[in-house]
Amino acid sequence: MVTQYNTNEITTTALRGSETTEAISQPNCHSVLYAESRKTRQKNWFPAFAGMTNNCSTKLRAGLPGPSNMRKIVWMFAIVAVLCLPHPAMAVSIGTMSVGQKTGDFSLGFGIDYKMRRVTSSSSPDADMSSKGFSIQARYNIISSLSIYIDGGFNDIWLSNPDFKGYLGGSYGGGIRLSLPDPHRSKFTINIAADLNNTQSGNGIRNAKDFEYSGALFVAFKNLNTITYGGIQASNVDLSFTNPNVSYDSKYNIGAIFGLDQIIVPGLFFNFEVHVFDVQSIEGGIGYTFF
Repeated sequence: MVTQYNTNEITTTALRGSETTEAISQPNCHSVLYAESRKTRQKNWFPAFAGMTNNCSTKLRAGLPGPSNMRKIVWMFAIVAVLCLPHPAMAVSIGTMSVGQKTGDFSLGFGIDYKMRRVTSSSSPDADMSSKGFSIQARYNIISSLSIYIDGGFNDIWLSNPDFKGYLGGSYGGGIRLSLPDPHRSKFTINIAADLNNTQSGNGIRNAKDFEYSGALFVAFKNLNTITYGGIQASNVDLSFTNPNVSYDSKYNIGAIFGLDQIIVPGLFFNFEVHVFDVQSIEGGIGYTFF
């Protein structure tokens, strides 16, 4: 074997029997030394370069984020993408299982959503009502299996028939959730939740007021840092307008919910939730629990 060295380039010619193998490399630590046989494609590593190869690999690895840090970076990009959706929510998701699992845990969260539901009236044709907005939620665990929350923010109200597009108005609400058995000790829980929200919106000519209330029964399963949940929900909306005075109720009252919580680092979590049938909605939120 004849080996030639250069500062920026290494060229090696290997002669083995009647088979000629050429090793090609590119300069510096970013080069990958490989050999291409005339008969088969293979990699030839030479002991003379073992130390240099190990040093190069170490230098390259030192400049790259580790698997744990890479996962955190990916999740942060996902969170930013959700928070930058073009439709800013009413309330943080009704599930949100990650928010505190011990007595005295307190958490703050920010949520966005977009929702649409069919409403009906005795004095006006059926219509589609939609809403989008954002809210901040504070939640407290009275005991590990029982939590309460309040939230406040801004959202609008749109109606399809007659056409109404309200501006962002004040929104506030609250809720309670019971989880059995103790979610701090069990991976599987059965949950009962109740939620209400009040919203006002207007367009300078007409004003709208939306009062919603719901109850849900769902199961949740925790696997490492991921919590998935799903169940049924009963909900209703009392929607009223002025000038002229018209009121609406929900056309459909029974639906389903599906959600996912991802604990990013201890205390910091991301939530994604979908509602179907009674209301069509998609919700996303991020929060932090103060242990």
